[in-house]
Amino acid sequence: MVDEQASDEQVSSILAAYSGALGGPLADLARLVGATLGVERARISYAVAAGAGSVRAGRLVNVSITPFRGLDGAVTTLHDSLMATTPRAPAYVASALHHEVALEKYGFEWTFQGRSAIQSDYRIANRV
Repeated sequence: MVDEQASDEQVSSILAAYSGALGGPLADLARLVGATLGVERARISYAVAAGAGSVRAGRLVNVSITPFRGLDGAVTTLHDSLMATTPRAPAYVASALHHEVALEKYGFEWTFQGRSAIQSDYRIANRV
């Protein structure tokens, strides 16, 4: 999924990075993907704060999560564990209020509610 406002050059760069062609941690991630079926453009919007958030990509993806909280009301996070998906950043353990995907031409179509979710922050910087 790529934002509809991305230029063709930006799309090419994103595909190169996430296919592993540029090396680094994304190359490790790319080895977990069997095949790229296609790339869809859509208006992407998201909002995230302290483990709660949402992401929408046109009519193709719509996800909203809310974090779990401890007895003291603090947001539940994982740090320095295999389940913390981003090094040096907390992983917010959450519940997906709703998780909808409508990519029927690729065979991906579902709607879930109340499933587990993990949200974390990450940043990719180009250091050429």
